[in-house]
Amino acid sequence: MRAAALIVLLCATTRAREYAKVGRVCRPKNGDGYETLEAELDDCKARCDGDPKCGAYEYENYSADFKECELHESTIIDASLTEAEGPCEAGDATTNYGYRCCNIDIALLAAPTGPPAPKPSAEPSAEPSAEPSA
Repeated sequence: MRAAALIVLLCATTRAREYAKVGRVCRPKNGDGYETLEAELDDCKARCDGDPKCGAYEYENYSADFKECELHESTIIDASLTEAEGPCEAGDATTNYGYRCCNIDIALLAAPTGPPAPKPSAEPSAEPSAEPSA
């Protein structure tokens, strides 16, 4: 009974995210993912969905990296470096063989980048230059 309750709890806290296919391989700012495992494509996505620190998953299925799932932290994934690696490779539609792609959570792509805008000051920055004309 406890195992069933745990599974229900895990399912209830997992949210399916939307991902954008950004580039052939993920390029985080630290060089690599934090977890690599062998999995099917749907399982790789589900693994990222279920991990709050995951912001992207890379899935490769070809002879050198057979069904390799690599998870990447949301705080260090770099969309521009990932995009520079070239476009995703779709592979076979039935078996996913030949598939190589980095899928980044779209919420991260919509997030603003760079430093925040300065807060407006309550004090004027300069003296008025002239009286308004009538």
